[in-house]
Amino acid sequence: MRGCQVKTLSFKQYILSIFVTLFAVVPLSSLAEETLEQLSQVVSEAYEAGDYSRAVDFAKRALDLSRSRLGERHPDTLATLNNLAGLYANQGRYDLAETMHEKALALQTEVLGEKHPETLTSLSNLARLYNLQGRYDLAEPMYEKALALETEALGEKTSKHPH
Repeated sequence: MRGCQVKTLSFKQYILSIFVTLFAVVPLSSLAEETLEQLSQVVSEAYEAGDYSRAVDFAKRALDLSRSRLGERHPDTLATLNNLAGLYANQGRYDLAETMHEKALALQTEVLGEKHPETLTSLSNLARLYNLQGRYDLAEPMYEKALALETEALGEKTSKHPH
């Protein structure tokens, strides 16, 4: 066969292709609980491979599955929502990212409390989004609030942000 090139896949790419095929044809309702973790891994793999649209597609499936299995207010569902918002932000889809970050932050504050590490991550993520958009008047106070809450919750020496 002249002019035909055969592309060889790494083991990682091969496994990813199997998951892609599986998740494309299997209905969400029939997936087992442990599939959430596997689906999250597929999202990470697709993102690391630079396939951002596929990462978003699988992150949406992970969010749907998490909502149906764990509920809208479960911490894992909220983390998945926050992660999907981050993917949208990385794609420059700021309106979607902002809406999702705001929803995740509001629910995490209500469910986990404002000093919980996941809530503080969401607050910082929303500040980062505003920063990316050049909306510094909104970003700066959010960064300051996140730092103050983290320092209050963890103490001056254990806070991960520079002072």
